Amino acid sequence: MEYHDRYGSVCYDRVMACSIGDARWKVQSRYPDVTIRAVTMNPIQDTQGNNPNEQPTV
Repeated sequence: MEYHDRYGSVCYDRVMACSIGDARWKVQSRYPDVTIRAVTMNPIQDTQGNNPNEQPTV
């Protein structure tokens, strides 16, 4: 997640969340005066780094 504070400093934070709204809530509950600039969602991966939603290639 990318956000900036009231002084214009751009910050990045890795947030584990199930939705964009949940990620936004987690960041703004810790830093109430920040403005969210961008959110990047990464695919779900299991412990071996496999994406369970990915279709197998043939």
